[in-house]
Amino acid sequence: ILECVSRCGKPWFLLVPNFVYVNPCYAKHLGPEPCRALGVATPLFLTPSVARKDGKARYEYAAPEGSRKDKAVATAPFMSFWYAGVGKPQDAANFVRWWRLEAKRAAEAATRPLPDLSVHARELPHRFRAQYDPTRRRVRKKQREAFERRKRKRRAEDEAERKAGKPCRFGGGCTREGCWFSHPARATGS
Repeated sequence: ILECVSRCGKPWFLLVPNFVYVNPCYAKHLGPEPCRALGVATPLFLTPSVARKDGKARYEYAAPEGSRKDKAVATAPFMSFWYAGVGKPQDAANFVRWWRLEAKRAAEAATRPLPDLSVHARELPHRFRAQYDPTRRRVRKKQREAFERRKRKRRAEDEAERKAGKPCRFGGGCTREGCWFSHPARATGS
């Protein structure tokens, strides 16, 4: 695919995993030297805006019906973002100028933010950089622990939300501390 889009001569967009840009195949077909030889600009990167209202910054994919035991599963098996080829270097410069102007207008109008545009891989937001990217800095231990705490808290909230409304199998006589299931009011005898 990378070879095909590098030689097509038309604008293109690919939604692929974040680790593609550190793959040797990427450098072979879409690196600075091959692009210069073909007279095209190096690809741009469009990452989901981290300023989204729902707080999520990665794409989720819906599994086809019947492919999993659960009916509708949103999954994000890997971090991914858009790779964009816009043709000649002058076209790329015009596209970047236009995109940044539109992003500024969207921010001022308080509308849904546009994806973040990175002209070079070194401009990618840290959370979108590939694991083996030499420019990715390692997160400190305290930050990793904080991420884990937040992740556990989100999982617990999601689980509580999922279980909310389901009756407890022990009913009103449940003595489990912190039981998430709904309990019918205990009948008081007189």
